[in-house]
Amino acid sequence: MLDVSNTAAAMLDGDILRTLQAEDANTPEFRAIHNTLFRFEQNIELAYIYCVRALDDGSFVFTIDPDPKSPGAFGDHIPYTEALYKASLGTPGVDKEPLC
Repeated sequence: MLDVSNTAAAMLDGDILRTLQAEDANTPEFRAIHNTLFRFEQNIELAYIYCVRALDDGSFVFTIDPDPKSPGAFGDHIPYTEALYKASLGTPGVDKEPLC
């Protein structure tokens, strides 16, 4: 799972991800990231794959969730985990059990 996450992350432009807002949902940049994640979700056995943003208060929110059935809305909070925290500091990590 960590290899999948690292591969997906390497295919995304972090500079664009950092600046995206909810109103960017129909921009080519947003759609490109969404479509990359969607291809991972459709072609690899994954429970979830999505992008999150760390907030100044230490919490995390969805930015892009390609889940076709029940995507997390941009800005919705997600449960804090040590893996998310470590990833926000630059150390790749995944949760062993899906939380969402």
